[in-house]
Amino acid sequence: MVQEKITFGDKNYKFTWVKDGSISGNNVTQVSGYIFNDDKELLIVKNKNWTIPGGHPEEGETHIETLKRETLEESQVEIGNIEYLGYVESLDIQTNKKNYQLRFVARVKKENSFKGDFETSERAFVKPGKLVDYIPWASGKVFSAEVKDAESRF
Repeated sequence: MVQEKITFGDKNYKFTWVKDGSISGNNVTQVSGYIFNDDKELLIVKNKNWTIPGGHPEEGETHIETLKRETLEESQVEIGNIEYLGYVESLDIQTNKKNYQLRFVARVKKENSFKGDFETSERAFVKPGKLVDYIPWASGKVFSAEVKDAESRF
């Protein structure tokens, strides 16, 4: 388990990374994936900022269905070999409200043509060690632990 405190604007959070952990309840607000290609590079997408693909679960959707849908919508990449990696507990320190962000690891199955005109403007594949050049919070304790755990699966 890895923890760190983060400030976004005027809000303070405590993030906790739990590898392979299970959660109960319906407080899953995000499902994201570390998607590797055959060169062991990670898929990242850009809307306003670069990030890993993922998003909010829709009504009646499984978490894996969410990841597949969001990855396809954001990057036009189809994925397979999906494995659960763990979760991030996000605690709003002021309100004591907890939410959970699930993380998966997967492989690229197919790269479709990308126009950058739906949810994201760009997609790229980068070596895990270069994520900090694109994603500022990639140097944080929690994100770094997630990436390390994802790399160990492939």
